[in-house]
Amino acid sequence: MKLLGEIAHIAAGQGAPQGDASYSEIGVPFIKAGNLYDLVNNNIDELSVQKVSEETAKKYKLKLFPKGTVVFAKSGMSCMKGYVYELHNPCYVVNHLACITLKNDLPRFVKYFFDKNPPNALVKDSAYPSISLSDIASIQIPLPPLHIQQKIAHILDHTNAIIEKRKTQIEKLNLLVKSQFIEMFGDTMTNSMGWEVSKLGNLSSLITKGASPNWQGFGYTPDSTQTLFVTSENVREGYVDLESPKYIVDAFNEKQRRSILHKGDFLINIVGASIGRAAQYTLDAKANINQAVALVRLASSLTNERYLLHYLNSQKALEMYASMQVAVARANLSLQNISDLEIILPPIELQNSFAEFVRAVDKSKFELLQGLDKLELLYKSLMQKCFNGELYS
Repeated sequence: MKLLGEIAHIAAGQGAPQGDASYSEIGVPFIKAGNLYDLVNNNIDELSVQKVSEETAKKYKLKLFPKGTVVFAKSGMSCMKGYVYELHNPCYVVNHLACITLKNDLPRFVKYFFDKNPPNALVKDSAYPSISLSDIASIQIPLPPLHIQQKIAHILDHTNAIIEKRKTQIEKLNLLVKSQFIEMFGDTMTNSMGWEVSKLGNLSSLITKGASPNWQGFGYTPDSTQTLFVTSENVREGYVDLESPKYIVDAFNEKQRRSILHKGDFLINIVGASIGRAAQYTLDAKANINQAVALVRLASSLTNERYLLHYLNSQKALEMYASMQVAVARANLSLQNISDLEIILPPIELQNSFAEFVRAVDKSKFELLQGLDKLELLYKSLMQKCFNGELYS
């Protein structure tokens, strides 16, 4: 084990140049904390971030960090996320990021170390989260010889590449469904096929929303036999994400009976940045929702549920949400807005045909997701073995 400060130069980035005139189409990328949220296949598209000219760099006395520097957020809410990135080209870096430049060791090995041991564990418990450079320098890191670091990085790179390939295959299936939707139903932005249109309220038996447990005097519970509590964080585009489920005591349902979920209910986020994300609740488990989620229960035979789910996440629906939302402290939609949402209604036979196509694609996607789960378990196991010294041979 060695201290990170013994094997690397550790520094903060620098203040960002101010004003649009400070940036140019040609120059060196300036990496900001927000760019770490845009990691795709563990990479930032450094060509798409803001760039700084040589003249601006001299004016602000910016330090150029070399290729291979490992960066992560050290202050602000960004440092709670734990995202870590290795520079693939020389870059300037904002002062909210810590920059770790290895002296003789492999940056990729250190990057993987932080993937296994996210730096947000070092965050100070304060109103403004932060990680000090001295705390970063004091991190103990297992450091095998360079050729072993290279072996470990190669193993993890290879496994990670397979995982990313599988994710790409899944995303292509998602795009295939969206493409089929457009092919079958035309441009929903203009209703180019001239289909019938109805308001969502006319197709529904119930449109309501939940409530805050705190406002009602209830607390969360770790007991998974109690009521599953679905919030806007769980409502993703097309599915309910229960990777980190929350539970509320069953007594909450007695006070909020109207928002108890039934299997098949549609959920639409109506508050904050995720406005308009829609999913369908497909479980038999007892569940309720909070005030940031609208519940829509269908009562009409005019629309197929799979068709409606894709329509609610379409660009047409997003445009309608955007035109309706009220910008206050947090943007929001009312239940009346949800009821007034215009739903294009192609012939039910065509909707059913689309649903059959989606069902077939979902079958293929399910098989890919099962394989992805196994690969991610393998990746975690390899991570454990690599940094426990089991592969140091």
